[in-house]
Parts: sequence; structure tokens; C-alpha cells
Amino acid sequence: MSENSKIITVDNRSGKDLSIAGNAYQIIISGAETDGKFAVIDMLVPPGGGHVPHAHRGFSGIIFCRRRRS
Repeated sequence: MSENSKIITVDNRSGKDLSIAGNAYQIIISGAETDGKFAVIDMLVPPGGGHVPHAHRGFSGIIFCRRRRS
């Protein structure tokens, strides 16, 4: 690790809550907190919901599905 590295800890009450197009999002760690290296966003998306396929310029996205509800 570099001398400028820092460890970020969060709990389930931290972060910014957003509601967009019927989906609930919580920004756990923002890009501003990691110098734009990454962000962690928790999403609650109902069955059949979510974004249409899309791309972002300048960064990549990875999605992990924690659980599925039918």
C-alpha cells in the first residue's frame, strides 16, 4: 500500500439513500471517498426492474447479486 492509502469503514446506517425509477439505492462508499477509483452501491431492484443495458465512458461496472427473491 502507498503512504496515501486509507481504510474506509461503514455501517448499515451510513451512505446516501436514493430512489430512482422504482428502485432503491444506497451509496455505501462514494467515488469522492476513493479519489474516483471505485464506488460501492447497494441496490434493491424489484423483479423485472432495473436499468436497460447501458455503458459508461471512462469507468467499468461490476454487479454482484447478493440474493434473489421471486
